[in-house]
Order: sequence, then structure tokens, then C-alpha cells
Amino acid sequence: MNENINNQGQGENATGGGSSMGNSIGSPMPSDGAHQTNQRGNAPQQFGAPPSPSLNIRTAETDVASIGRGDANPTPESVIPKANSNEPIFRPETQIGDPGMGGGEEETQGDSSKKKILTWIGIIIGIIIVGLVGYFFIYPILFPHIEPPVVTPPASDTPPTTTGEHQSLFLASADSMSEIRLPDLLHSTIMTNLANVASFGYAVGALQEIAVRDGDGNQVSVGPYLNAFVPALSVTDLDVWFENNFTAFMYYDENGSWPGLVAKIKSGVNIDEVRIALSAIEGGDISAFYLVNPGTLDVFKDGNADGHPTRYIKGSLPGASFNYGLEENYLFIGTSFNGLKGAIGLVGI
Repeated sequence: MNENINNQGQGENATGGGSSMGNSIGSPMPSDGAHQTNQRGNAPQQFGAPPSPSLNIRTAETDVASIGRGDANPTPESVIPKANSNEPIFRPETQIGDPGMGGGEEETQGDSSKKKILTWIGIIIGIIIVGLVGYFFIYPILFPHIEPPVVTPPASDTPPTTTGEHQSLFLASADSMSEIRLPDLLHSTIMTNLANVASFGYAVGALQEIAVRDGDGNQVSVGPYLNAFVPALSVTDLDVWFENNFTAFMYYDENGSWPGLVAKIKSGVNIDEVRIALSAIEGGDISAFYLVNPGTLDVFKDGNADGHPTRYIKGSLPGASFNYGLEENYLFIGTSFNGLKGAIGLVGI
């Protein structure tokens, strides 16, 4: 009978234990309000293992223990089941990049670094594009390229005859050295360039050597140059008689600037033949040799310059005295007597 009572008590206790276990297991579940709060974006809740259920079991041993303690009614023994360490812990899934998760911070930092790099690349590309647009489109508008005017010299019937580098016929150095570059060998072109040299002004008594070059910088031969002053003289004959190089000069005194030249006769040429041909100078326009009008000219006469025979003619302009002569295979022409003597001295004859 006691056994039936015990069994009945065990059944009731078991039932009560079962109800208690059911309540214990059901109590940790989140309410609808808690679930909705998590969906609104608040920090996600983390769920561990549910609490262990409590079981009250009455046995003969528990009754004996109750009697021994003097309990009025037998007290069932509370039994707590051992936790199952293998039971999985429920962890709700979280989205990547959640501010509460470490991995999300790494992803956010990585995205920020990429954005900075892309931003700087965009800035650099923008600067390059702006620079190219400014250089190729804006700069040409603000500063257009202007082609320098092309000066076409007047055509010459006698093309320049060039001989390379200038070789001076002066054995001693002149007081100064200059050059002129002639785009053509017209008389007007030559005189304009000589006047430009004289315009700089030099000391009284100075003798200046002048190299006569063409537009490319080559020495001009004496034939076409002298022909520009005395058209009656043949360019061909002059180039046959004289060496290509010649030396022009300018003498300066208180009365003005006086041009002249020295040319050398080639070896084997008949000097008497050349002397006769040069007499054409006396029939030409002597004023063509002067930078300014020499005034009224006298007649040609025989003269002498430091012991060398010459032919000369004087003008009414002070200092104007045209002289020419052949001596020791050299032709001397000067528009000033003192200038001619100075050139003869530099040649060394």
C-alpha cells in the first residue's frame, strides 16, 4: 500500500516536475516585443544555453531522510540534470558590416581607404586634364603664335659669288673688325650696310677692317662687289684676275667715314692688262664709292702714296680724295688719301 502511495506520489511529483520543467524551458523564450525590438535595428541579443530544468523526485531514501529530519511530510529530493556540454549555443546571425561586430569595422576601414585612394586618383587625373586643356586650347587663344615677317630681298641680276671664310689681306691688325652680310650685291644694298657700320662712330684716324659676306655668312668675291661700283668692269674678268678673297675697310677722320678695299692679283696674271682694264674706273661715277656726295670732282691725276704710284681725283667735300693704284700684285682703292696710306701700311708693302 505504501508502495502504491509512493508510486502515486512519484507520479504526481513527476507530473509536477514535468510541469515545472515545461515552465522552466518555456520561460527563456523572448517575447514578441523583444523580437520586434531586434528587428528595428537595436543591438542584437546573444542567446546562450537555456537554464537547466529542476526535477523533484520522491523515493524511499528521501522519505527516510525526511523522517530522520523530523519533517511532518516527506519532502521529495530536488534533482538537477547535468548540463550537456555538447548542446549547441544559439547565436543569431548578424549582417556583415554591423557596427557592433569587429569584422564590420575592418570592412568599413577598408572601404574608407579605397575611397581615399580613388579620390586622390580622380584629383590627379582632373589636374592633368585641366593642364592639357589649358596648354592646347586656352594658351593658344591668350598667346597666339605670330610668325615673324619674311623679308624678301630685291632680286639681283648678279648672284653673289662666295668663297667660304674671310681671309684678311692685312698682315697687321686693323684698329677694329666688323662685317656686313649682303642678301644681294646691289649697289644700294652694299652702301646701306657700309653706312650702318659707320654709324657706330669710331676714333679719328682709326682704320676698321670689314669682312663682306653673303646672307649665308660666306665671303663674297671681289668680281661682283667691284662691278656694283663700276658696271663697265666685267665680273668674269675680275674673277679671273683677282683672288676671291678681298678686304674692305673704313677710315675715320674729323671729316667723316671713308670706304675702301684691297684685292690681290692672282699669280701669273699680266698686270699691265689689268691696269689698262681698270682705267674704266675713271670713266665711271666716282661718287658711287662715297657714303655722302663728295661734291664737285676735279680731274684724275698721277699721284703717289708713300712711294707707290696712284691715280687720284679730289672732290670739293673736305677729305674727299679718290685714289686707286696697282702695286706688287695688289689693287688699292680708297675714298680718302690718308685712308689709302693706312691700308697700304697694313698690307705691308
